[in-house]
Amino acid sequence: MIVHDGKIVEISNTSGHYKPAQSLNDQVFEELGNKGMNKSDVGKITRAGVDESGKKMVPKPHSRVEEANDWKPGNEIPYDWDDF
Repeated sequence: MIVHDGKIVEISNTSGHYKPAQSLNDQVFEELGNKGMNKSDVGKITRAGVDESGKKMVPKPHSRVEEANDWKPGNEIPYDWDDF
């Protein structure tokens, strides 16, 4: 976790030894909202680390990851999803 001027700016699942899944980061973001953090502010936090396959992911705002997780077949695919 990276904090700048008292604000969370990045959350990563990268660890020296333990290899947590991105699904555990989902819990962190959910808990931030449950504890009263504004959804817009939660969405601006950069999500980084490795994906479920262990491949380094391109850091992106949590709101974009949430959008990808909510996507359903048949919906339009955003032009900037090449790195998902």
